[in-house]
Formats: sequence, structure tokens, C-alpha cells
Amino acid sequence: MKETNYYKLWFSESDPLAARCKQADLKGVSEYFVYQPKPVADWPEGITFYSVGEHIEDYLFPIMVDWILVSERVRLALEGMGVQGVQFLPVRVVRQERDIEIPDYYVLHVWNQISALDEKHTVYLEPRHEKHPELSIVKVALRREAVGGLDIFRIKEDPVSVYVSKRVKERLEEIGATGFKWIPVPSY
Repeated sequence: MKETNYYKLWFSESDPLAARCKQADLKGVSEYFVYQPKPVADWPEGITFYSVGEHIEDYLFPIMVDWILVSERVRLALEGMGVQGVQFLPVRVVRQERDIEIPDYYVLHVWNQISALDEKHTVYLEPRHEKHPELSIVKVALRREAVGGLDIFRIKEDPVSVYVSKRVKERLEEIGATGFKWIPVPSY
């Protein structure tokens, strides 16, 4: 039986004036570190993202990397829920057009990865990419028993996307968090 208790976390594209980060100084950190299923031990100071756009949201989308930048209030909400398997790594965000720093932003590093792809209900492109089947996924379906009670995670079969529970989605909506889009993901 299909249920939707999980959502793919994505950035909202509904506000054309929303700030986007178009440049960054990553201080030598690999843009791919977010796919590693372990916490980061050493995080350098001064990683800086430069934003353009009028509206500063709780989820700032960095165009050049697959990192999720979240505000202090998102961090506090998730920590208050006791969400496990994540880190909040501090970064600087500077409004490029005004050279003003926007305080208290973090990379949401979701290091919790599980094998939870439901092969039977996941929709693939045909023919499937033989060497990298994750590149052929059109629509993900999750195995409910594999997810258990996790609130936020990546799946090992395709670690690019971040998935959240209905509980996380509702909490962030409750605090009025901006910049998020929730794509329903069925679980079986």
C-alpha cells in the first residue's frame, strides 16, 4: 500500500526575487563532500557564498554546488526536534551587490545514508544506464521498513537528494521557513 510520509527536499522556484548564491570561496573543500556518509571532522573557517537577489530565505540555493544552505532558525528547529544524522557547518553568506554579510547560515550536511530504494515502485528511464543506474531514476519510491523512523536522510542508491519525514516538513512549515519545496515521495 502506497503512503506519502516522505518528501524530497528541494528549493522553491516560486519567488523570482529570491536570493541565489552564484559564487563561492570553498576554501579547498571538495564540492562533493556532502555525499560522504560520515560527519565532517575538520571544517575550515571562512567558507563564503555570495548571493544575488532581493529576498533572503531560510534555504539559500547555491547554484555552483549541491549543498543545502539553511538559516539559524532552520538549524534551531531541526535540533529542537532531535533530528539525527546531520551536521550544521557554519558558512558566511555575503550579499554581493551590497557587500553586506547575512549572519548565521550553515551547510546542512546530511551524512545519514541508508539503502531504502524500492526497486519495484521506482520509475526508471528505459533503457537504464548500466554502469550508473542512479542516473536513470525518474521518480523515487522508498521502502518504508528500511527508512524506519528517520527524519532526514540520503539513499545510498542515489545520494544526491535529501529526503525528510512529514514531521520535518510540518515543523519547517510551522515556523514559516522560506525557500523550501517539498516533493512527495511514496513509500511502500
